[in-house]
Amino acid sequence: MFWANPSWDRLTRIEKSPNYHDGQFWNLTETPMMTPDENGENDTSILSWLKWDTGRRYPSQEIPSVKTDLKSLPKNQNTLVRLWHSAYFMILDWKTYLIDPTLVTGSPVWFVNKPFPWTTIYQPEDIPEIDYLIITHDHYDHLDYFTMKEIKDKVWKVVTSLWVWAHFERWGFDADDIIEMDRYDESDFDDNIKITCLPARHYSWRLKQNKTLRSSFMLETPTKTIYIWWDSWYDKFFKEIWEKWPNIDLAIIENGQYDMQRKYIHMLPDDVVQAIKDLNAKKVLTVHNSKYAMANHDWDEPMIALDEKLHEEWIDSWITPMIWEVVELDNNNQKFTKWRENLDNNWIKNNPEIIQQQNNLPTNTQEMNNSQEYFIADKVLNNWIKMPSLWLWTWTLSNEEAEECVYEAIKDGYRLIDTAQYYWNEVWVWNWVRKAIDDWLIKREEVFVTSKIYASSDHAAAIEKSLNNLNIDYIDLLLIHQPWFDDKWLYQTMEKYYKQWKLKSIWISNYYTKEAVDEVLSYAEIQPVVIQNENHIYYQNTDLQDYVKQYGIFIESWYPFGWRWNTSENFNNEVIKELAEKYNKTSAQIILRWHLQAWYIVIPGSSNPDHIAENYNIFDFELSDEDMQKISEIDQQKRYENW
Repeated sequence: MFWANPSWDRLTRIEKSPNYHDGQFWNLTETPMMTPDENGENDTSILSWLKWDTGRRYPSQEIPSVKTDLKSLPKNQNTLVRLWHSAYFMILDWKTYLIDPTLVTGSPVWFVNKPFPWTTIYQPEDIPEIDYLIITHDHYDHLDYFTMKEIKDKVWKVVTSLWVWAHFERWGFDADDIIEMDRYDESDFDDNIKITCLPARHYSWRLKQNKTLRSSFMLETPTKTIYIWWDSWYDKFFKEIWEKWPNIDLAIIENGQYDMQRKYIHMLPDDVVQAIKDLNAKKVLTVHNSKYAMANHDWDEPMIALDEKLHEEWIDSWITPMIWEVVELDNNNQKFTKWRENLDNNWIKNNPEIIQQQNNLPTNTQEMNNSQEYFIADKVLNNWIKMPSLWLWTWTLSNEEAEECVYEAIKDGYRLIDTAQYYWNEVWVWNWVRKAIDDWLIKREEVFVTSKIYASSDHAAAIEKSLNNLNIDYIDLLLIHQPWFDDKWLYQTMEKYYKQWKLKSIWISNYYTKEAVDEVLSYAEIQPVVIQNENHIYYQNTDLQDYVKQYGIFIESWYPFGWRWNTSENFNNEVIKELAEKYNKTSAQIILRWHLQAWYIVIPGSSNPDHIAENYNIFDFELSDEDMQKISEIDQQKRYENW
């Protein structure tokens, strides 16, 4: 299961390979496994990348699929069925092929790299007789010992790379049935079938690193030329492959389990696009996604990001079958649905209780005020992003004030900074977020940058303006600042940017009624996650909160202390003063704590570093149910602004 050494004669052949020296196999181009940071350092821990989590590394519902009976597929039709991750089954010119099947486990131990719950329906007993089993390399998510043991007697020939042969021999495969290949080796089989071993740019590891060769393959049958590629990085050999095989019918390449920490061993979406261009195949199928959470991206990001990039490049060769859906390789008119688009979002619309369960969210406002069974520091949004509940609001801050306040707030623990085009301080806000990143106070993925825009004559230009002002690749949260007559078109433009991963969440601001919210929901394809409204002890608007929580939407409180220039009315309320004395806290801290325990997101603003620190120091006490009720009774439905 873990490791096997080759026999003496096999080892002799390995040692003669031009790709093997100093006790290991080498890529054609130097390839560091981990990507150094800007200081030239890297975390060499293989599992270090698992620490980062968007909250959507796992799908929230069953991924659509069509289970096909592989044993009943006609042998006279060229077909392909994807079996999750990088595994797929093909029938080509009356012969059957199985590539990298991991049907039981993708890890040597059961508790690591668990598959998504719905992805293990295919089991080894579902596999028919196989003429050619092709294994690209010996990573556990491509070479599964348990699957191999179960299908051993169904396989006629195994085609794989140098040294990987040893695993199969140890597991009981007949040595005469194993074809091991070096780079650029060619093997001819009966019925005009030819397989060529080609380069890959990755690493191998099965207790020992780079002891086995990793390869891609070109499969040629009487009627088809299929390029078999897996998890590996881009290199110049793609163009060289096209020069030798200019008429590839189908290229199967990786798209998933990438991140910037390992960008030289897994292709990022831009790399995938370039590889598709270089190979110029008639059809492209992407794999290495939708079964495991092995990298720092949302489970469906590879497919959504690639879709947008291919659309921009006017490339239409990408096919997107559902898992187990039969691909008719001779049918150039076969259509596939975009089953992955907004899968989580649409499902949450119909199953809002899941978000409530994630947040342990009570079912009504009274229960909210009487329940302490929730975690108030963060919220899980309805797009599965985890977001801080306490922010810094930068309205009315001058550029100079914004610079100092933002940096100090991040030092104090704030991780979400709120700005807007209307505030005229986007540039300065981000300058000091960037300084905090450069000073190693935070990482980019740990800080949430929020901005707001108005409807205009050019909605895309308005979004681009904020992206340019902030000088970032994506905005974590973007809001429509207030209702306007053409909000629908602005919102739909924001949805396009969301699909391009330039926006991670879409919000609305200053929508105070059920009717206003319903209008947005009537045309929203991507559901808003938060409504940012004036909200304080004198205007609690619990009716709206009760209504929108069925969609997993939170209310965020601006003006949490009341009118910016007259906070004394809130601070000097007798109930608030009494509780401040009882808990040995300031009035501001009592009010902010009430906001969080009442399940609001809250954005206090200040230009005073001491007040900024004071506002964050509210996680060391808890208001009782009785005191929460006292504050709820202060409500007068009184607003200070008319936004």
